[in-house]
Amino acid sequence: GLGFAYSEQGKYDLAIASYQKAIAINPNDVGVHHNLGIIYTIQGKYDLAIASYQKAIAIDPNHADGHYGLGFAYSEQGKYDLAIASFKNAIAIDPNHAVAYYKLGIAYANQGKYDLAIASYQNAIEIDPKDAAAYYSLGIAYGKQGKYDLAIASFKNAIAIDPDFAEAHYNQGVAYANQGKNDLAIASFKRAVSINPNLDSPELQKFINLHEAER
Repeated sequence: GLGFAYSEQGKYDLAIASYQKAIAINPNDVGVHHNLGIIYTIQGKYDLAIASYQKAIAIDPNHADGHYGLGFAYSEQGKYDLAIASFKNAIAIDPNHAVAYYKLGIAYANQGKYDLAIASYQNAIEIDPKDAAAYYSLGIAYGKQGKYDLAIASFKNAIAIDPDFAEAHYNQGVAYANQGKNDLAIASFKRAVSINPNLDSPELQKFINLHEAER
């Protein structure tokens, strides 16, 4: 409809007005409430997004993407317990909701619950083996636990899917550095910075210069 067309064009205020007109005509249109929630999320208006997703779910409690959207909005507000409950609801309805598993992992990681985060990322990867972001986040979680071999393996998987994944190269370097494998660390850091110069820092250059001088 018109609201979707405006949304695709990035004309969010016009899209919102269009969706609100549609709701006035048919208050029980799940899709319209859900689409409204997406736009409010894009705009960072999370309270309004939450209200829209909750209306969608009230009309159709089995609307998996509504539960997912709700979880995403709660996550953005730092309300991780509520986010986790919402992501779990989405997964209960749709066990193949890879992104819900991924975001569930992110929420657990933000609470420092790395074992649960790892299990969630692994579920996401099982459903979508080409999800570079899930492999990357899995690597970060293993790194937090000091499991550097597993972290490196995860970053390598992310890089195999997306060779220009700068943060994966960078954090692979961090893991190598933590193992004392400085040559491998430097190679990873240099690759990361070549892709994304914003990852460079005086500290990083100091590390590279120090260990290259030792050769």
